[in-house]
Amino acid sequence: MKNNKTALVAADSETMRSLLVKMLESGGYTVTTASDGLEALKLLYASKPDCIAAYAYLPVLNGFRLSRIIKNTRNLADIAVIICVTEISTVHQFWGDNALCNGLYVLGHDTPEHFFDMADRAVESAGQNAGSLQSGAVVAAGGRSAALHRMSDTVSPSEKDLIELTAGAYESELFTHYIMAAAYEAGIQTFSLDELVLRMIRCLSGLYSYHGLAVIVNDDPVIEYLDIDPSLSEQETADFRQVCKADFTSNIDEHKGEWKTRYITESCIVPQGDRCRLKSYEYFVLAGNSFAGTVHVASCDADGFDERCHDRMVFFTAVFSRLLEIAVQYRSTKRAEQRMRLAFSRFVPPEIIDSLTAGDNSLGATIGEKRKVAIMIADIRNFTGISEINKPEDVVAFLNQYFTVMVNIIKKCGGSIDKFMGDAVMALFGATKSYEDNGNRAALAAVEMIQALNTIDTSRICMPEGFKFMIGVGIHYGDVIVGSIGCADKTDYTVIGDNVNLASRVEGLTKQYGIPVIITGAVKDDLTGKFQTRHLDNVKVKGKSVPVSIYELRPEEEAFPPEFIRNYEKAVELYQAGAWGLASKYFYKALQECPGDRATEILLERCETYAALPPESWDGVVTLTTK
Repeated sequence: MKNNKTALVAADSETMRSLLVKMLESGGYTVTTASDGLEALKLLYASKPDCIAAYAYLPVLNGFRLSRIIKNTRNLADIAVIICVTEISTVHQFWGDNALCNGLYVLGHDTPEHFFDMADRAVESAGQNAGSLQSGAVVAAGGRSAALHRMSDTVSPSEKDLIELTAGAYESELFTHYIMAAAYEAGIQTFSLDELVLRMIRCLSGLYSYHGLAVIVNDDPVIEYLDIDPSLSEQETADFRQVCKADFTSNIDEHKGEWKTRYITESCIVPQGDRCRLKSYEYFVLAGNSFAGTVHVASCDADGFDERCHDRMVFFTAVFSRLLEIAVQYRSTKRAEQRMRLAFSRFVPPEIIDSLTAGDNSLGATIGEKRKVAIMIADIRNFTGISEINKPEDVVAFLNQYFTVMVNIIKKCGGSIDKFMGDAVMALFGATKSYEDNGNRAALAAVEMIQALNTIDTSRICMPEGFKFMIGVGIHYGDVIVGSIGCADKTDYTVIGDNVNLASRVEGLTKQYGIPVIITGAVKDDLTGKFQTRHLDNVKVKGKSVPVSIYELRPEEEAFPPEFIRNYEKAVELYQAGAWGLASKYFYKALQECPGDRATEILLERCETYAALPPESWDGVVTLTTK
């Protein structure tokens, strides 16, 4: 700031001019006056005061327009501008902010001391910002920056000088709005870094006619975007890239060693035709709070860069730096999300991961929530025997192969893995995402799991003598409690309740009845697919007092012979009615159709026992004493 502060007062009212002059002179300012905007503009050329106090409705050029010209002209932009108004108004505040003035003074409302303090603060603020003008940018109220117009060096401006000054200032402001609008459009339409850089380059091509362009983004890895004139030689292109890389590394302290190069597919270059050599080059640093990069432009024109072009590029890169930082942060967030999905996908259902990454607070509603879920438990037959005769590492490798096949089938059918229990897997249909046919989906998965056993390679392990690799699957459908259960250090998203225990008991019955897949009546009622079911029994499993009907589940293509089914169903009907002797005959006929059917053998043996020693009270339900 100058030792002798100077000010210009611009007002068409002599009374207003006198009042403003008196206040400024009392603050130690040397004051000159103008009666309209044009006269004020001429005096600004000649004197370049520290401060101007202009009436908002000044003739020819009002105070707001005068402020816009001052703040968009490099030689004048550090002058503090106070616009004087006669009333408090949001309209005045709006236009004052857009005209980049340093303050509004309300005549007749604010005190003279307030005006004097405002002038001093404005001059001090403008003086602090003056340093930024050396790089062609001015930081105005509200933080807006602009590339500035440079006026001619003369103290007696002609009409032509004033027209050029006014037009240049408005062109500077128009440029600012163009860049801001382009950045706004790019920012709301894409979060993709690649797409944003492409939009940035399209905008840049309207500012500067280049023949070599590199945008280098300090991401992981470093990404080099290139737009190169095809008429440049390979050596010229290689030299350009080498210079760009050197300038990038000299300005960016920390960067990844790995680089990726991406060529702009929609080039904005108009090819030269003949071979040309690059003769001018500039680079600009892109900077944000957590982001850095560089923009490199080169031209075959020796005078490719003038001061005005440089100033515009400074502003351009400052604006797009903010957008690029957001895009890089978005990429980083997506990478972190992908890593989280990969890490947790083995333990947490995809729907839960989706809720977490989406910040879905409704997930809390599922904690302790009752839902109707199909519970499936699958267990390898005689796994203890397999483990005893094989190396631990071979057993683990085999289990991993087996579980991979089973889990893929379960997920394909809409289920989620609740837990692995040694050689057993527990899956849920309807816990994280419910369907109208949860039971049917579980049945589809069970049938496909049995059919997929032939695809599992068992050559690396030894099987017990006379043993065929097989699993048992039990499915029940009923209400459970769904939620995150555990302690502060570890929780599992799981289900609990009597129906979970019942599903486990049903799976255990597959060993007893010699059936690969057993379902309960609740699951049978939900079936819509092409299955065959066979009523096995009405049982009270160990620990339960309520009977449950259990059924064998088979795919339609593996259905029992019709004659077997007729005899079997008749036998079960007689068995339930307590006619055990007659039931035995039909079970015997059924076994002739399907010798060795374990379920039929069990019921036949039971009929023979009951015929000899009838139970005291028979209700068609048998109580099981083992799991």
